[in-house]
Amino acid sequence: MGLNKSISAERYACYKIQQLYAMEVLKNFENCHFQRKLWIEKAL
Repeated sequence: MGLNKSISAERYACYKIQQLYAMEVLKNFENCHFQRKLWIEKAL
């Protein structure tokens, strides 16, 4: 029982980290996209 619990806790931690990472990546992607739009508008 103890082993199973620690494995699922580890999986859960992994899952949470992946979620946070994915959210950061999306945020960075949106910022990047937004910045590029601004640069293009400035250039025109």
